Amino acid sequence: MSLRHLYIVTGSSRGLGAALMQQLAQPGHTVIGMARGHNPALPPEAEQWTVDLADPLPAAERLQAWLRAHTGWQSATLVNNAALLSAPGALSSA
Repeated sequence: MSLRHLYIVTGSSRGLGAALMQQLAQPGHTVIGMARGHNPALPPEAEQWTVDLADPLPAAERLQAWLRAHTGWQSATLVNNAALLSAPGALSSA
């Protein structure tokens, strides 16, 4: 019996997130990447969701529905790699 593992990687379209997606897309693993953009260079076995985690509710609802429809995981890992940046504030001297 093979162990099924679920990986969820945020910030998955480039840089470290994309590298992790490449490495994790292995037999027995399900990999979901969440990012604002799509990366056509990632393996087709890796699921790519285009979401903006600055507004987390739609992503949470989609993931909740997906998890209800897909069961049987022995384990799961979340790699929280998303860079959430807000608009910079005014600079002042100290």
